[in-house]
Amino acid sequence: GDSIINGFPSSVTVPSQSWALWVAQAAGLDFTRLSVGGASSTDVVTKQLPLIEHDDYAAAGLSVGANDVLTDWDEARYAANLDKTLTRLTTCAGRVVVSNLPSNFRQLPGVPDHFRTRTIAVNGIIDKAVVKHGVDLLDVRDLAGMRLTRADRVHPSAVGMLEMGDRAARILGVEPLPSSTLVGAPQLSRLTPKIVAAYWLRYVESTGRV
Repeated sequence: GDSIINGFPSSVTVPSQSWALWVAQAAGLDFTRLSVGGASSTDVVTKQLPLIEHDDYAAAGLSVGANDVLTDWDEARYAANLDKTLTRLTTCAGRVVVSNLPSNFRQLPGVPDHFRTRTIAVNGIIDKAVVKHGVDLLDVRDLAGMRLTRADRVHPSAVGMLEMGDRAARILGVEPLPSSTLVGAPQLSRLTPKIVAAYWLRYVESTGRV
């Protein structure tokens, strides 16, 4: 997959990591990371699928399509690459969870409207592929706002990743939920913009980084 499943190096409120890693930790499973930030669907097929070493994974997580939308968009190519990817993942994992894109993906003032139409196309293709391959959909169309997404409206925030982890855990029947395993941080439902801002100020004061 891409950076949406790969995770990020820093955080303010909660550990900033992949939603798939949150699920693996909550389930007590080993985690194998093949995703790379910036990866397109073609990269997943040509560079990541060949790295799969086993055919007995408990579950696989997939996030792909964001960089196709942002760069060299080709609807037919994306659909074909997604089909190839899910064909392989369903042969090597007991369960497969595929995340789609938020409806407001890359929706910023002055941003070309084609990002919106491409996002709709990606989500439509994913919907059809999920049915065809019998896999699970991690639906994040409603993921929005400063609490759950970064300012670029491309990447989930650390809290957004945790929310995605909780949703995926519910899909897979994993208990406890990732958010319930946090120690020393507010519960996910209580992470309001005001609390996020307070943690941000504390982070800047303690580290000198922004």
